[in-house]
Amino acid sequence: MSKLWVKITLIVAIAISVAGYNLWVFIGESFFDKCNAVFLVLLFTVLKDNYKKEKHLDKISEIGFWFSINNLADEFIFDPNTFGINEYIFAAWVVYLVFKIK
Repeated sequence: MSKLWVKITLIVAIAISVAGYNLWVFIGESFFDKCNAVFLVLLFTVLKDNYKKEKHLDKISEIGFWFSINNLADEFIFDPNTFGINEYIFAAWVVYLVFKIK
């Protein structure tokens, strides 16, 4: 990612987060959760790209990225109030990544 793309991504992430914090009262509590999920995915996308050269930070950012993808899928596709099959799938995927990443 270029520096401009990182800045744009972070500005969009902050705007989504601020919107979620300020508008959930009018739109509903699930709006806050969805905005927070998108914010985390954008944030971990930037972290994952910036730390791909450093061994331990690469692993941590990769795990955080996949957990944020799980959170996003849980908020938009699955039921966020129940523990379902998607949590098992993503947990298995993260365990695989922990041992696979060099």
